[in-house]
Amino acid sequence: MLKYISVANSLKEYIEHSNLKQGDRLPNALTLADDYNTSKTTIVKALEILKADGLIYQVQGSGNYARLPKRTGYINFQSNLGFTTNLHEENLSSQSVSVTSIAADTELAEQLQCAIGTPIYHVERTRTMDGKILCLENSFFNANLIKYLNQEIAEGSIFKYLTDVLDISIGFSDKFFKVRELTNYEAGKLALTAGQPTLDAHEVFFTNDGIPFDYSSNVYHFENADFYLQTQQK
Repeated sequence: MLKYISVANSLKEYIEHSNLKQGDRLPNALTLADDYNTSKTTIVKALEILKADGLIYQVQGSGNYARLPKRTGYINFQSNLGFTTNLHEENLSSQSVSVTSIAADTELAEQLQCAIGTPIYHVERTRTMDGKILCLENSFFNANLIKYLNQEIAEGSIFKYLTDVLDISIGFSDKFFKVRELTNYEAGKLALTAGQPTLDAHEVFFTNDGIPFDYSSNVYHFENADFYLQTQQK
């Protein structure tokens, strides 16, 4: 795992499990660099992750300050580190997990910027939170980048496997949302009725080098899924 990601994770734990209040100031970058025995540049990159995740806000010339934590059980649409990191305080699990090998069709080739016929891992799983169905997830991973993926891995945190085992640096993602009606298949997986509403979130995940490695669709249960966004003026 890259140093700045490790530092960011450590700082997240500190902020989320300490008694910091809204507006409490964090140590400056030089102090943090000494604490973590690393460079100021690494600290700055780590703080940018915290800012993107809504854990801090930055005041130019003054420093970095804590933000109030999100409401429990709400999905952060700004995060690109997966559900397990996003909802780490909740009882999150995966059901009906399947992993199959397919060839990229036209749509997957376009989304993953690969050739038609490229080997793809297709992961389908129903995500639950505190025993309630959260969403139906379909993810497509470029097997030329993600060399190995099986059901055991997919039953846990795929992104943790990618970062900790495959040493992939997750950089950013593009998200697209559509409100529509559930299909018969989706309704069956979500224990709902076809035609009921859903939020369908499509997302393409990129490495730090700008290479797309995962194209995902999450079809959310309209009664059990809650979301939040935090904004900050440039």
